[in-house]
Amino acid sequence: MKELRHKIVSNPLNKKVLAFLKVDPENPSEYLKRWEEARSPYDEGGCIFFDQYGKEIPDDCKYSFSIHNIMIHSLTGAIFAFHTGRFSIFFRCDFERANLINSDQYRRGYSLDCIDDITELGEDWSFLSVEFEGEETTHFKWAYEKMIRQ
Repeated sequence: MKELRHKIVSNPLNKKVLAFLKVDPENPSEYLKRWEEARSPYDEGGCIFFDQYGKEIPDDCKYSFSIHNIMIHSLTGAIFAFHTGRFSIFFRCDFERANLINSDQYRRGYSLDCIDDITELGEDWSFLSVEFEGEETTHFKWAYEKMIRQ
């Protein structure tokens, strides 16, 4: 797990995400666990994030990092989706494949946890908003596949 943690915290693609989540990679109390070990019925957002939206993503990509849930590319440690709070979910959208014009409208919105702006994460990130309703699994799969191609 130490090697994977190192991949996650040293991957430059994750720098902004970890800062956004306020995860201190040097703090040992910021645990990294496989979702299978960290699963809790009290984490309703995490259960939906991993078990419904991420059902086509391999289990070795699903982790809890401190109080947040992340999906990573297992070889590089690059984060391509995350869940924080009660039910705030964000992902690296494959705008081209989704036939969407990439704009800040996908990075500004509102979550149940009062998060309203994720522009600081960069242009490849998006809220998982009602725009994607019913197609969450597809968009997560595309985000995963996009990380494989990079």
